[in-house]
Formats: sequence, structure tokens, C-alpha cells
Amino acid sequence: MESIPQGDTRNSIVVAGITVFYQEPVDLGDYGEYPVFTKHPKHGLQLIRTEYTAERAQQLVESTAEDIRKCIEKKRKGKPTPWQLSTLFSLRVPIALDLTFGDASDAIDIALTQKRNERAAKRQLKQDGAA
Repeated sequence: MESIPQGDTRNSIVVAGITVFYQEPVDLGDYGEYPVFTKHPKHGLQLIRTEYTAERAQQLVESTAEDIRKCIEKKRKGKPTPWQLSTLFSLRVPIALDLTFGDASDAIDIALTQKRNERAAKRQLKQDGAA
């Protein structure tokens, strides 16, 4: 797991599991460098760009977070993937003709949660019966 570089992190925004933040400079001389990062659970830590004022770094954090939100919103409105459709079919979830990527994602989450809960309830019944 990657570690965040030295220095204080400031003003982080989390969008869909992706953290966008900037870091205060370690040495505050006449000017400072404020690196702006994203941190994703799968893709790790990535430097976006370095700004030279805290205000510009904060603006970059906010605009990057908004870009991520827009990208996710656009994807959720798009068509479901073949994997989503086959997963819904195998989980016996009805598939609407106007199904979107986001609707499919939500339906899969709900169906898998229900399956896990049903399995946990069956295990609990077996344990209660054996006791």
C-alpha cells in the first residue's frame, strides 16, 4: 500500500471512494509547493499537479472532485454492460428495457445484499437448531 508523502494533508474531498486532496508544504519558505493528489482504493496514489498557493490547490481539489462527479453521473446514465446484464439474469432480477448502468449497479448491489442476508439467516437457523 502506498503511503501519502510527508506533510499535512488538507481539505480532502471523497467522491465515490476516490479521495482528492492537497498537501501543505513541509518547508514554508518564500513560496511553497502544494501537491494535489487523488487516492483510489485500486489505483493508489496519483499526483495530479503541483500548485504554488493553497488557494489554487484548493480550487484544483474542488474542480477535480466535480469532474469525477460529472464522469460518474454520465456513466450511471449510460447503458448497462454485458456483465451487468448477465449478472442480473443469473440473480433472477427483472431487467427493464430502459435500464441504465446506474440502475443495474444498484439492482446488483441490492440482490447480492439480499442473498448474503438469506445465507446468514440460514446459517443462524442451523446453528440455533444444533444448539
